[in-house]
Amino acid sequence: MPKFSTRLWLYQHGAGLGTLFRRLASWVVSIFKKHALPIIESGIKTVGQEALDSIADIAKNLISGKNLKDASSDRFITAIEIGKKTKEFCYFEK
Repeated sequence: MPKFSTRLWLYQHGAGLGTLFRRLASWVVSIFKKHALPIIESGIKTVGQEALDSIADIAKNLISGKNLKDASSDRFITAIEIGKKTKEFCYFEK
């Protein structure tokens, strides 16, 4: 009479649900890389460039003698207006 091992799952071979989920995950990742990643990358580039511009503008205002609070609030309002006009921020708007 054969003995049953508790490690039976280690020796399982074949296509089960794991293979189905692996294929599904591979499909989802490939679609994400092809379509969503370029949108995210361009958005990150735009936000980073805007952040650098904001820091430079705030530094320029501080050197000219403005208060930090006034300089940062002015630049924040300008950055919001620029963000509304930029296409990268409007992908989900109708």
